[in-house]
Amino acid sequence: MMTKFLELNSHKLKFAFLFISITFTSIVLMVDILASIVNGNGPINRLIVVTVLLTASIGFPSLIVGSVCLIWFNKARNRHRAFQKDPFDKLDRLGFKTVLTYEKTKWYFTEEIKEAEIHGYRVHCDVQRETPKKIDFIAHVISINMTKEIFKKLEKEFKNEDIYFDFDGCLRKIYSLKNTTGLTIENLNDDLKNFVELLRSKGFEPKQK
Repeated sequence: MMTKFLELNSHKLKFAFLFISITFTSIVLMVDILASIVNGNGPINRLIVVTVLLTASIGFPSLIVGSVCLIWFNKARNRHRAFQKDPFDKLDRLGFKTVLTYEKTKWYFTEEIKEAEIHGYRVHCDVQRETPKKIDFIAHVISINMTKEIFKKLEKEFKNEDIYFDFDGCLRKIYSLKNTTGLTIENLNDDLKNFVELLRSKGFEPKQK
């Protein structure tokens, strides 16, 4: 897993560390300059200044980047487990392939998820970051303008099908990994086709890349 992480994110890891280091170091230097101005020519404990600078330039960046890496590893492990559980271990039969997310930005670490095209809709499959025992099938759709009343009506109707509105013009169908008894790959295939067709019937057209 470490090898895969470095393969996907080694350049981003360096950027993240340098960006955070420069940011915190600049803040510390500005505070130090302001303190010097306020104190006039008063004595400044250089040992404290050096310690704070080292903490800002190395300590904080290491802690923050390390924490983000742990989150990446934890989700990658949960994703691996989910994609080994029946019927999600057979997603390739439905046309799902491994794709990379956030590949073209330095602000997020790249991850591997599953993607397929279902009746013209681009559908991503991944575990939830906040609830790793649930797996999402996210359909990318074109946002439509709707009144609050229509939104509430659709929200209630979708909830009965375990479908929820998401950010960035997406709708997600959720499956609990704890409750997949009797769910076959054929059932899942039918579910996902019905999912996108329901979205189409409500006026949500597929969003292209």
